[in-house]
Amino acid sequence: MHGLAVTTVEGIGNVKTKLHPVQERIAKAHGSQCGFCTPGIVMSMYALLRNTPKPSMKDLEIAFQGTIMITYDMLL
Repeated sequence: MHGLAVTTVEGIGNVKTKLHPVQERIAKAHGSQCGFCTPGIVMSMYALLRNTPKPSMKDLEIAFQGTIMITYDMLL
């Protein structure tokens, strides 16, 4: 990974500085019930929005394929 940048969920925002809008919206919608899968969901959404500013529902479904969450349907 020499020469590559790695962005973590803490790197896009945190409570000490400022949350990223994706983090804020998930928190406001109570999307972090257990907190285990939330970082992966945040990073999937962050990457999707960086590459596709106006994603379709299909784009969202594809972006979330790698995440597992009981309340998955509530986010869509």
